[in-house]
Amino acid sequence: AIDVNESEQEALGLEDLNDALALVLLVMPSRPGDPVTGNFRAPLVFNLRERKVLQVVNRDERYHLASPVDLSAYPLPSPPVDESTPSSD
Repeated sequence: AIDVNESEQEALGLEDLNDALALVLLVMPSRPGDPVTGNFRAPLVFNLRERKVLQVVNRDERYHLASPVDLSAYPLPSPPVDESTPSSD
């Protein structure tokens, strides 16, 4: 859970936490073989109703700034096939 304190809620104009959406920033590795990491310590918190966003630093030290993320469950989609181009057969 993300601890959004009163001043952060005020900055976001959040009256109801159900209007909030939190997203984690992912960092793609610069070297092949290095892991993708996620910043679970400071997610972006959006107030969907007011269209405001704030990066909230979580005070819970169990979450890290660079935690490995396994994206293997989310394979890249295949590129679309252009059927309008005649084949060279």
